[in-house]
Amino acid sequence: MNRKNYFQKGLSIIILSVLFFLTPLGFIANAASFGEYPTNAEYDLSIGDTQTFTIRDLNNNLINVVISEEQSVERLEDRTYSVTFNSKLAWRAGFKINIENNSIISVHSSWHEVIRGKISSARLIKDHSKQATYRFVYSYLSSAISTGVRASISGTTLKAFAI
Repeated sequence: MNRKNYFQKGLSIIILSVLFFLTPLGFIANAASFGEYPTNAEYDLSIGDTQTFTIRDLNNNLINVVISEEQSVERLEDRTYSVTFNSKLAWRAGFKINIENNSIISVHSSWHEVIRGKISSARLIKDHSKQATYRFVYSYLSSAISTGVRASISGTTLKAFAI
């Protein structure tokens, strides 16, 4: 064998060794980074204003959540909040929720937009005085999943998460 073949063979072994040892570390680091994000956003009603969160859904996809208190000229004890979810490179969706005395009075103004794919069968419901759900079917390529966003109230915390 000539020197060129030895060099190519040695270089191939080094590259394969590096890939072999670094690949498992990459998976471990990636899995650990998902553990840093909670599965729900916890908006403090006593603070109000606009609060932004990054959460993960059941499939470990990162979702940005923005919950904003809307200014009202009506009674001060009635508050309206806008809940917005942004699933990167897939969809954005949200709705408004009216809260009084730490209970959900009504939900309205649901909306969605797709970045890729299609959304169908969208439906916003107030499940009960402590929870509201905006459910829809997201389709991309050949797959369709039932998903959506949910908000629940517990004390002075408005929790929002993907379903």
